[in-house]
Amino acid sequence: ELKVMHDQLIAVSDEMAVDLNDSVGALYQAISGGIPANSWLRFMQTAMKLSRAGAAELTPVVGVLAGIMKNYGLEVSETERVSDLLLNTVKLGVTTMDELGASLGDLLPSAKASGLSLEETLGTLAALTQTSGKTTKSVTQFRALLVELMRPTTKLAQAVKEKLGAGDTFVGMMSNGT
Repeated sequence: ELKVMHDQLIAVSDEMAVDLNDSVGALYQAISGGIPANSWLRFMQTAMKLSRAGAAELTPVVGVLAGIMKNYGLEVSETERVSDLLLNTVKLGVTTMDELGASLGDLLPSAKASGLSLEETLGTLAALTQTSGKTTKSVTQFRALLVELMRPTTKLAQAVKEKLGAGDTFVGMMSNGT
């Protein structure tokens, strides 16, 4: 099985014109990130395409893709959709694939816990980077806002609740579609 995997990795690396050493490191990242062994080839092909399209290093791209898949409980069959969303975030925002790879992991757990969809999270992040011009700053501010909103005792959470008149918490309001 390991020989087959090795041969497949060589073939996909050659096909996508990716250095084999980069592919090996990225594959390790993918498997460590929870990508199932029976789906790694499809995942890696998409990651290689995203890396090329986003002018980014392969291993961080694999890391951000695997992180999104794990945080949002997505199947490998959804990797291309996630890849498209990331490219749109780069296109619509003021960010790069490398910057997203370096900082998105800090935001994903809070975004998921708050009830935001991946589309809502990446769309908001693209808009924030247009304003601030800095991905790390946008991620930090977005995460801080979500954390503040998820604490039902904060002034901000209370103000939102009073204004919208729904749910006990921000997460409750999000799940109710408010």
